[in-house]
Amino acid sequence: MMDGLLDLLGLPLLACVPLALLLGYLGLHVLEREIVFIDIALAQIVAVGVVASEVLLGAGAPALAGQAFPLAVTVLAAAFYAVVRRRVRALALEAVIGISYGVAAAAALLLLGVAPGGHVHVQHMLAGSILWASPADVGLSALVFALVGAVLFLCRRPIHRISDDYDAAVRAGLRVVAWDFLFYFLLGVVVAAAVRIAGVVLVFAFLIMPATLAALFTERVGRRVGIAWGAGLVAAAAGLLFAGRLDFSVGPAVALFLGVALGVGALFRVHPVAGALGAAGVAAGLVLLAVLDVGPGLPAGAQAGTGRPPRVPEAAAAPRDEEARSAAAAGRQPLRLRPEDVEDAEDIVALGALFARERAPDVRARIVRRLLALAPPDGIARALEFLESDPPLYFRQVVVEALGAVEPKAAGFEVTADAGAEVNRRTAAAIRAGLAGAK
Repeated sequence: MMDGLLDLLGLPLLACVPLALLLGYLGLHVLEREIVFIDIALAQIVAVGVVASEVLLGAGAPALAGQAFPLAVTVLAAAFYAVVRRRVRALALEAVIGISYGVAAAAALLLLGVAPGGHVHVQHMLAGSILWASPADVGLSALVFALVGAVLFLCRRPIHRISDDYDAAVRAGLRVVAWDFLFYFLLGVVVAAAVRIAGVVLVFAFLIMPATLAALFTERVGRRVGIAWGAGLVAAAAGLLFAGRLDFSVGPAVALFLGVALGVGALFRVHPVAGALGAAGVAAGLVLLAVLDVGPGLPAGAQAGTGRPPRVPEAAAAPRDEEARSAAAAGRQPLRLRPEDVEDAEDIVALGALFARERAPDVRARIVRRLLALAPPDGIARALEFLESDPPLYFRQVVVEALGAVEPKAAGFEVTADAGAEVNRRTAAAIRAGLAGAK
């Protein structure tokens, strides 16, 4: 079981590392500047740029052109916040941030009304898809975060002075507008990259909760950074374990454990004995969750402690799709594909045969995603079949997201409801009708 969990959650955990490190550090500045909701506002502003690029350029636009709109609105937002803080003293910056969020949210809703698959954009922005982050996603985000981190390190002194005491920095002759512009621009770049993988909820949690926990215990910057980093990394590992074993959404689970860490830390600050007991209880629960076979992580009938799917009778394991049957009738056997080779597979028949005999939900979800990329009609049919088997929530969610990229009607699926729910049955019927009409 643990080997399977490591295979499933290893890459998401790796994706959480740069998130926890850079957002934990930036969160210290956000708290000092009293701009707690800046990340939500920036995420909403960046979302306007993303949706605008798809509406005006189309989903198939070159990647560089598609990034121009989000980058442009990030630059404008950074300049706006930097200038307003210096020139408009009658309003607190937090009020300005709230107003800008409201305007950006209204603009996003207007654009989503005309954008294809608008509901999918909303769901992805809120929840992200960290469970299915690819190595390329993790590598690209790590590169972006490393570059931003390097700039922040080189410019740490003026940025820290402004965060500590804005008025004193003005009196000292610092070019506060320029330094603020750099800070907000870098924060916007980080938020844009992080939301694409992790979603707004988890990004907000990584930005605020570890920094708040660190502020409870020390005023020294170095110690605060260490506490924030440690809390973020431990909560990420605990949340991923919790989600993987008990079938919860990954992003909210990690955010939940960031909240647990903050709560236990606050309790320890007020009453050390009670806080220590609380921390010990949480740790003991996580250890039990790791070593015991509990929750829906095993497919039905799996061998306890092995993580292997149940033995499937030969008749049930036989290929069920028309192409595979045609191959058998012609005396040809479809290629015996291994689960670990799904991502690179090109043989649609072999993928269909593997889907028919495989029972592990993570493998079946990967097959569906690959089929959607290779042959959308076949992938859509397999996706509907997979969803109607009521897989665990996070596999259900990723298949709906992948299906939504090729079939706009998939936005009608209610991911948290089972396949028998009226809304899901209507959506599946509409998609099947579209497939039949296309033939």
